[in-house]
Amino acid sequence: MREARITAQDIEALVDDQLDPDNAARIRAALNRQPHLHLHYQRLMTQKQLLRRWWASLPHIDNRF
Repeated sequence: MREARITAQDIEALVDDQLDPDNAARIRAALNRQPHLHLHYQRLMTQKQLLRRWWASLPHIDNRF
């Protein structure tokens, strides 16, 4: 049986915790078998962490009017 193709959207959904447990496990297994997919995942995770740090460093604005 042929494995379903893993897309960039699948990896992005994994990074954003948008997958059900079965699909997350399927994507993680593919990441372990395919270094180029794992690299893409790692880059997205790094980007997410950097964006979180940047957002946290911004002055908080009081939105009450």
